[in-house]
Amino acid sequence: MATTKLSDFFDEADGNLDPYELQNFRKVCRELGTQAKIAAHYGISPKTLFNWLTTVPALKEAYETASIKSKAQEYFYNEKGEPIQESLTLLRRMKEKGLTNAEIADILGVKRDALEGWYEEYPEIEDALKGGKQNAVAAVVAALFKSAIGFSHPETKFFAYQGSIIEKETEKQYAPNQRSIEYFLQNQDPASWKSIQHIDLKSDGESVIPKPQRPLAGMSAEDLQELMKAAMIVENARRAAGGEAS
Repeated sequence: MATTKLSDFFDEADGNLDPYELQNFRKVCRELGTQAKIAAHYGISPKTLFNWLTTVPALKEAYETASIKSKAQEYFYNEKGEPIQESLTLLRRMKEKGLTNAEIADILGVKRDALEGWYEEYPEIEDALKGGKQNAVAAVVAALFKSAIGFSHPETKFFAYQGSIIEKETEKQYAPNQRSIEYFLQNQDPASWKSIQHIDLKSDGESVIPKPQRPLAGMSAEDLQELMKAAMIVENARRAAGGEAS
């Protein structure tokens, strides 16, 4: 039985495989997926193909690139090449839940670089990931704002009174959180609300740095809430007048 040679399928010039034939090989790999099917397409044994992939860097790179792309198509596109919206929605939700690109790539069975490498060829994947991240950030901002100004939610309570059990719908109140307010103000207006003032004073030849200042310490919950609302009014007015971009 004659030995199958690489040159039977791929022309070489100066030690390099023909780019057009490499492109065709990559396409075959992407469409067929498994090494057994690829080997059958070329009429060689899987062992021969495996030997080529382990000894010819150009073929190995073409195969791995095609395999990564085939995963993108498998998960997020149908046979017509149209985006599968349900899968893209799940991808967006993974990002909204706080998963990193590395964690998402691990779930999909690829490396992070490969996942992010899909952006150029598959813009729907990039849109899903970036959209999910924006939604996650927006959710955190909303939670921070609620924590800063205080919030409430319905709550059911049960009481025992004179031999009877009573069910009552109430409203649970959460007071404004001082640390959330400080964080917001220190980021929006650091000149006025920074917690540490670096003032270098000299006393007997030694530097003295004042202790961190907490300008909101001692304020009541009601005062903190009113301050936060006022700060938001000022911030919105500044943006409307063409101030700092959001």
